[in-house]
Amino acid sequence: MVRILAVALLAVLGCKDDFDSGGESEGEGGAAVVLAISPLDAVVSLSPGVPGTQAYTVTATSADGVSADVTGDARLTAAEPNLGTFVGATFTSGDARGGRTIVTATYGGATASTGVTLRFSTTVIAGGAPKNAATLFEGADDPARAPAFVYPESGVLVPPNLLLLNYQWNAGGNDLFELRFANAQTDIVVYTLGASFQADLGTWTYLAETNRGDAVEVSLRGTSAAGGASVGTAAPISVKFSEENVLGGIYYWTTTDQGVIRYDFGAPSSAPEAFYTPVQSGRCVACHVVTRDGARMAFEFNGGDQQAGILDIASRALLADSTYQANFQTYSPDGALLATTFQGTLTLREGLTGGAMGTIPTGGYATHPDWSPDGETIVFTLPAGASADWEVSGGSLVTVPYAGGAWGATSTLVASGGENNYYSSFSPDGEWVIFNRAPGGSNNNPEADVYVVRVADGTVIELARANGPPSVTNSWARWSPFVQRWNEKGKLMWFTVSSKRAYGNALAAGQPQLWMAAFDPALAEGGEDPSFPAFWLPFQNIGTSNHIAQWTEVIVGVD
Repeated sequence: MVRILAVALLAVLGCKDDFDSGGESEGEGGAAVVLAISPLDAVVSLSPGVPGTQAYTVTATSADGVSADVTGDARLTAAEPNLGTFVGATFTSGDARGGRTIVTATYGGATASTGVTLRFSTTVIAGGAPKNAATLFEGADDPARAPAFVYPESGVLVPPNLLLLNYQWNAGGNDLFELRFANAQTDIVVYTLGASFQADLGTWTYLAETNRGDAVEVSLRGTSAAGGASVGTAAPISVKFSEENVLGGIYYWTTTDQGVIRYDFGAPSSAPEAFYTPVQSGRCVACHVVTRDGARMAFEFNGGDQQAGILDIASRALLADSTYQANFQTYSPDGALLATTFQGTLTLREGLTGGAMGTIPTGGYATHPDWSPDGETIVFTLPAGASADWEVSGGSLVTVPYAGGAWGATSTLVASGGENNYYSSFSPDGEWVIFNRAPGGSNNNPEADVYVVRVADGTVIELARANGPPSVTNSWARWSPFVQRWNEKGKLMWFTVSSKRAYGNALAAGQPQLWMAAFDPALAEGGEDPSFPAFWLPFQNIGTSNHIAQWTEVIVGVD
């Protein structure tokens, strides 16, 4: 009987393809036909090695109320086939990640859709925790035993390829902990001894791949591994993942090794490389800059007001060795030109050899230059006072345009009101300049914080969430070179900063290390702080002092 009804319905449908988004089609004679799929908004459970399944039913109903089960003749598809596929009307998920997708049924030209949530669940016994750890959390809740997260900060946004995020907490008198990552598509429970947890690659991948573009709530409970104890519960935190991986690489300066270290975000499992240190150069290397394509690096030797050099990265051969002097430098986007500063004078140079091509008009003592991504503007610091290029005060941010080989008139982007504005850098879309602001001087100022200014209208915004606690020397902010997709039509950018803040319980405040934060310009349009809390870059040597993470689109291999 059902098959007869289906055939009758198909005759009503005819071969027309005029259907609206509500799952209706118009058959011959104008009769509307509605397609329905069930169940609606199903939740499919899966775990490592155990995929989930869900059978669907598709029903077609004509305008005169004739309904039929057309499952056997309908075509069902998932919008994201990497999450699962159909055989007939049965959906089967993968076994390594959760997520959400849309299931669509098509029959006779009509369509109907519904969402499906793939809920990934697993339990991890880590850090020597007993196998029966789950049974030891049955005691009464005891506020006196409550642990407390110290890292990361709630609300942090991290890239899916960060890999080594370390959760840290104060123990609260406990020695066994239950850490849970949960949302609609995630239920990952970790049992561990000790007051920190860093996921292995498999667990990180489960968590990050399931939650691209989503937040998870991270909860924490503590008790005694000996059993029979009450249970303390921490205030939960939220951790969010970006939609896209961070790519490119950074070259950063470590004063401990007196040279430049590099790290490739495109190979996140790799270790950082001591790229150009006294081992390779025979000299201290500092205050570096890298071309956008990663082909060359310019730097100075042996500290301030000394000689500069240019290095071919692929061969580690010096293209220029002590042929000019410079303290701070910036390449044009194509790497053909180099702007340098020495004792307050900006000089335009040939990007390959460092040969001088003329003085850049600045209207006064100038330092800390940075070239815009379109190659049409340089921003620099014009200070009220200076004892050296690296020690200025009362700085204003000034721009100078460059077109057709000629410089235009300077323009003040951020005027000093007595405070110091310095260490500026253009965002990869050219719409923002990130910079330091502090009272007093620019060199190693503990009160330094990070701000942005919108280039179009001069609006200045403090990045309070990224700055974190006060007086931690947030210095040398630099952008990742890419603009990422975010929140459907939005965009997301990243920046790094050298900061002396504490890294949870692992490193006390006072030692400069590299931190990274996300930047959502849409938040600024709504009058909000566009930054997210910063996170510690986990590939660093925790025993070194690290500064000036200069970004490049790609890490070029050494021949």
